[in-house]
Amino acid sequence: TWESATECDEIQAFVLKKLESNSGNVKLKCLRLIKVLILKGHESFHRSLQTNSDTVKESARNIIKYSILFYSILF
Repeated sequence: TWESATECDEIQAFVLKKLESNSGNVKLKCLRLIKVLILKGHESFHRSLQTNSDTVKESARNIIKYSILFYSILF
């Protein structure tokens, strides 16, 4: 995200597209990647991601829901 604004937008579009996957594993990996990019990437990535925060929040809610379900099945 430090190279250029265009590459930052391309990375964001790619990650947000992957968040639409039905796989909980893919969503979890994307959320981890977003976390790293927010903490270590350029601040413009964080600002532009705020406009798509609904997609990220919904994916995080789904991951939590699946984790609770999985945990309740195991124990």
